Amino acid sequence: MRITVFFSLLFVTSFCIGQERAEAIVWDGDILDLKTLTMLPMHAEKPEFVWDLDKLIASPVNHTDIGVDTLEFEKWRLQYRITLHDYFTDDAITGYSIVAETMPKPKAGWKYTTEQAKALGRNMQVIFDDNKLIVAVFSPIASGCDLVCINLQTGREIWHAEVEQLLVDHSQYLNNVYLDKFDDKIVLVGNEIGGAYVQIFDSATGKNLFTRTRSK
Repeated sequence: MRITVFFSLLFVTSFCIGQERAEAIVWDGDILDLKTLTMLPMHAEKPEFVWDLDKLIASPVNHTDIGVDTLEFEKWRLQYRITLHDYFTDDAITGYSIVAETMPKPKAGWKYTTEQAKALGRNMQVIFDDNKLIVAVFSPIASGCDLVCINLQTGREIWHAEVEQLLVDHSQYLNNVYLDKFDDKIVLVGNEIGGAYVQIFDSATGKNLFTRTRSK
């Protein structure tokens, strides 16, 4: 049975684009300054707002594999519905499709499909950056994550990031992904059963600016 999950824009933005932006990431006791992408010395003054990954990664990993992930929101006085689907080639899943429709009655929008994904899945984390839709695609029961930036009006791919994958052993699948934005940077956090990572990308180009991983 396929399950459709609806998210309101308020729910998504409560974590992704809140008013109090994290200025730094705390992980294993180290502090990463998101402005400079440098590690702060121990005697440095800690920024007022931090994202504590130690607490995040210690939390239970989500392992609900949904049928179709769906996001509904309002933009430019239009109601949008974004859905994530498997893409099949010869009865095998080879990629994914992101479909945008306007509401309340579904109308023609756009469909973005990729077969160049580094990871497949039925779950997505989404953030908005002006007219851009940045989507992290992953499966809670498989290792890896894919990150793509799409023009919200046209469905055209703006960039497709090179996400460093953990390649967790097949018997240890469990995966959760978090997405955030700081100034001109996209922050991607992966929490897998066999490891975790922080990866930071340029929001304009998708270039990987910083990667740090650890095993569990």
